[in-house]
Amino acid sequence: MPPPAAAAAAADGAAALFSLLRGILRLHRQRLPPPMRGMGDKYVLAEFRRHLQGKTTEPQWRTFAAEWQHYAAMLKGTGDQQGSVAASGSGGGGGAAASVTAALAAGSKETTEQLLEQLNPEQQQQLIKLQKEAMALGADMLQKAARGTSKGSGGSGSGPAGAPPK
Repeated sequence: MPPPAAAAAAADGAAALFSLLRGILRLHRQRLPPPMRGMGDKYVLAEFRRHLQGKTTEPQWRTFAAEWQHYAAMLKGTGDQQGSVAASGSGGGGGAAASVTAALAAGSKETTEQLLEQLNPEQQQQLIKLQKEAMALGADMLQKAARGTSKGSGGSGSGPAGAPPK
């Protein structure tokens, strides 16, 4: 059984992480449109679950928490992007992802290739997966919008404008 001080520290750390998770989910409700909020909530929950169920070391937890705090600050629109990147870059392992996130959030003119080179292969695959999901979601939203506008157009009801009759 761990000493009482270690158990108390672990409980405080877990409480802080759950507070961070709740704060991120709250920011998603406040700042993201519903389709993005659903995708973002699923991703955040899966990441926290994956880290809780895995064998995560204390330095990994620190980096994990720092990166999610950086993300929360980005959603809030607060925090010094460059300072956060420099601080998190020394945490071991999370710096590349933080710099890519900060560059994208700041609307950096740095090329995509340069940003991708900073990511490890697992992060690159995750980015590709996220891009595909976002594209599919965007296409689905466009299809729904097209169906919604064609219903009220007063036409013959045979389909969207320009579509051949059935």
